[in-house]
Amino acid sequence: MAKYIIKNALMVIPTMLCVVFIIFTINYFTPGDPVAVFYDFDYTEEQYAEKAAEWGLDQPFFQQFVNYIKNIVTKLDFGYSYYSGKSVMSELTTRFPVSLKLGLISVALTVLIGVPFGIISATRQYSPLDYGVTFISLFFAAVPGFWLSMIMILIFSSRLGWLPSSGLTSWTCYIMPVIASSAQYIASITRQTRSSMLEVIRQDYIRTARAKGVSEGVVIRRHALRNALIPVVTLIGMQAGAVIAGSAIIEAVHSFPGMGSLMMTAINNKDYNTIQAVVLLLSGVVCLINLLVDIVYVWIDPRVNVR
Repeated sequence: MAKYIIKNALMVIPTMLCVVFIIFTINYFTPGDPVAVFYDFDYTEEQYAEKAAEWGLDQPFFQQFVNYIKNIVTKLDFGYSYYSGKSVMSELTTRFPVSLKLGLISVALTVLIGVPFGIISATRQYSPLDYGVTFISLFFAAVPGFWLSMIMILIFSSRLGWLPSSGLTSWTCYIMPVIASSAQYIASITRQTRSSMLEVIRQDYIRTARAKGVSEGVVIRRHALRNALIPVVTLIGMQAGAVIAGSAIIEAVHSFPGMGSLMMTAINNKDYNTIQAVVLLLSGVVCLINLLVDIVYVWIDPRVNVR
């Protein structure tokens, strides 16, 4: 087991190196000049040369790339923001916990609602409850998160005044962004759980367990659910990465001080150091989630090859 975890963890290193190289190359060849943006296109040649030398932008491509990797590995230094002049690391330590908290709450809500609804729908197939859950799932699967955010702001903030529409002043500010972030994923998890459960409960060993007089609750919990969870866990892992790393639009709608707004500001201002750091951090989160999913596979089904 330990060997399996170490092997999968080591695979993260070449993956992250590829991510760094790709995003660094894209930023390097993207049209635009961060020095010109910094001076608002009003500068002298001396000012331009001085600032380019300060930021290391006067060096060749591979020299810039090597220096960037060296600073990350040795000092955990992502450089300074071309836009604000602050350390990129300080920006990340301020913004990332907000996005991480939003993502984790959204994932928890997705699992706590999606999996039970899928089980209930599968065990009561073709019942009014099954049709109701299926209809609600299909509806929310088709609703974009940003549209749901705007509708909730209109109803619960503008009309009723129950919830704050933007900012982060109290725990109630998380309610609407969490619902908007998780609604589509709850629908997907519900449908995937239902599909997996229906496939499993038709297997011969489930019929055998029922024939032996095992209670329906035990059959579902101990025999059916565990075998049905493999594809569900895969989907949860994929969607956890998407929620944590991809809530930029919803954060923008609710003016959330997270990674999404930081990324949008960096892109608009050609702030390459910040863009690279955000992408690298979020890629690391996705790799970590994939590693955790691999470990959960082994816990759910010991037959998974761990050599």
